[in-house]
Amino acid sequence: MLNSDFRYIGLDFETTGLDPAKDEPIQIGIVEMDISWNTINEYTSLLKPTKDLNELKSIVGFITGLSVEALSQAPSPQDIVTNIEHFFWSKTVLIWHNIAFDIQFLEKFFPSCTYYSTIDTFPLAQTLFHYQPSYALEVLVPWENAHDALQDTKNALILFNKIAEKIENISTKYPILRTFTANQNFCLSAYLANNPTITTPIIKDIPKLNKILPPNTQIQPNQNTLDTNTLENQKRYYVGNINIKTFIERLSPNKNSIIAFSNLQKLDIAKNILNDMGLKNLWFLKDEQLIDYDIFEKFLNKSSFSNDEIKFIIKYYSQLDQGLGILDLNNKYDYQIYHAIKNTKSKTKYPIVLTTHQWLFNYLQDGESEYQDYDIFFLDAEWRYKSYNLFLSRPVDMYYTLTLIENLLYKSNLESQINQWVIASESVAIQSDNHLQHFYTSFQIFIGQLFMESKGLFVNTQVENIQVNPISTNSTFYKTNLLRTQIRENYSQLQSDLQEQDFALLEKHILHIDNLFNTILTIQKKMNNSDIYFVYSEHTQFTSRPEFIDIFSSNIYFFSNSDKKAIELFPNEAPKSIIPTIQIWLYDRILAYIQKYQSPTTFFILSTRKEESKQLFDTFYKNNLHEKYMILVENITGGMGKNLFKAKTTQPKIIIWWYAFLLSVYASKIPLDEIIIFNIRGGNEQSILDDIQRYGVK
Repeated sequence: MLNSDFRYIGLDFETTGLDPAKDEPIQIGIVEMDISWNTINEYTSLLKPTKDLNELKSIVGFITGLSVEALSQAPSPQDIVTNIEHFFWSKTVLIWHNIAFDIQFLEKFFPSCTYYSTIDTFPLAQTLFHYQPSYALEVLVPWENAHDALQDTKNALILFNKIAEKIENISTKYPILRTFTANQNFCLSAYLANNPTITTPIIKDIPKLNKILPPNTQIQPNQNTLDTNTLENQKRYYVGNINIKTFIERLSPNKNSIIAFSNLQKLDIAKNILNDMGLKNLWFLKDEQLIDYDIFEKFLNKSSFSNDEIKFIIKYYSQLDQGLGILDLNNKYDYQIYHAIKNTKSKTKYPIVLTTHQWLFNYLQDGESEYQDYDIFFLDAEWRYKSYNLFLSRPVDMYYTLTLIENLLYKSNLESQINQWVIASESVAIQSDNHLQHFYTSFQIFIGQLFMESKGLFVNTQVENIQVNPISTNSTFYKTNLLRTQIRENYSQLQSDLQEQDFALLEKHILHIDNLFNTILTIQKKMNNSDIYFVYSEHTQFTSRPEFIDIFSSNIYFFSNSDKKAIELFPNEAPKSIIPTIQIWLYDRILAYIQKYQSPTTFFILSTRKEESKQLFDTFYKNNLHEKYMILVENITGGMGKNLFKAKTTQPKIIIWWYAFLLSVYASKIPLDEIIIFNIRGGNEQSILDDIQRYGVK
């Protein structure tokens, strides 16, 4: 039951796009519920936008199901204000999934509709529903009429009810949680009627997440096992005549192995193959996400908590309740808190380690030791130039470094809070906080100036990448260099304040920026919603094979899908086609090819150019293929997680996407009837074609 002092309103807009600055609402849905979660009032209306409706026909009609004809006859936002104003008053609480987006449309187009506060179910769902493929509302609360404003509003309220019920259930099982859910800083504390004010107890003996270690299984060698004694270190072998499943089955009996793939999707395919074989004691070259419970106990006993800290605590007990052994970290605040309480000492060694090329290169550069004696099986050797030179160019996203500093600052502040009763520790913590806070502020100003001067290079040009001479001697970046000098001075003061491993990590970032500023580099312009930002990378040349080999200290064997000049590892085996594949490069011919099928089937159209993908979608929509097929397309139907969720349905589908998504479809074991190669022409064309057959495991 909810607090009766407030009025609870669900709100949703369907819009012409995702930019509140230029897009408009085309439908509104409002649902009012009472404190017992019963619907007591609702309202919905189409809204006529001022944009040319013909421009909206394909995408808006497809996503929302709304017809342009119906919108042309709809009232304007000004026409319906008097119909909805009675929902809004000083005690109205608005509820929606990712509500900040819809609030911008409410305040812009209905400025007279005031409210008390908002509840966003998106971060609460991330707190309580773990390891979801996507946190889109239509994934969390599946419904056929997704993107109908009224039904979506009802679904958001259903989700809110589930959230409140789950908080109540785990609080009943772990009463200590009520100490936190009743805290005035928790976003739901004012609205959950069963949240009494509780005297804060001393928290001890915290129940621990039990990291479930799978049994130490190992496939026994057989006559097909790949015998590493027959392989030569650093040699390149051709394996393109067998699929990845066969190769992994033959490789898996070898203990103490690191298997490296060119991307994460291929790693996921291999993980699924090994799991299906019964091998689950695998690991990856990444953090194990273990908690230091001594620090965590101090964290739980500090005197004050933010909303994000309380959500982290709720998440911990929720995962404890479900028997999950590893925290599901899925937002910046989770990682911030985890960085401050993680266990940096305990490590488990695994017999088989899966990794990407990039993870492997970083691991070797950092000089880690636990897997130094392992054999390395470097798959997708033809991607070596691209993956290693990407590693060497070491792109710098300044926001990533800023996030690291935020993590260190949070950790410093947390240490100050949990140790404030010790006078000696308090003075050190406060000093560290002051130095680090000053450094953080300086770095923010530095990024702002760097981006401002970088933006000037992109005036009057449509290019997204520009090569420039070293920034350190470039007059265009005069003010940036002055600020960088100040950063260096501030940074040197932090060594005595930070823990050794934290300072080493920060130093690595700062030295990387220094090196980058002293070399020829490439500046890439990127967009995050409507904001422009820049990524900086060293201008590198392809590395010679001897230079590449020098980074490996243990035995390494290279395996290629396409280099038939290399030593053929399995000479007596013939290539096997997995999924029928055809190349068609014209929109109308693809349309005609699909239309000829009387019984709908599932197609994947491989397209690496977003604008051409959109044009292909327009062609399909105008010819009503959406009535026969579910159509999933990049930048139109959402991100990878949501679309993978949709792709698992049994209905016929047309998926228009790029290469990595095809591999994700393979990893998710989604059946495909045919692959149409649309526009992958370029340097990687043959490698992609080889991968389609090699990784398409059935």
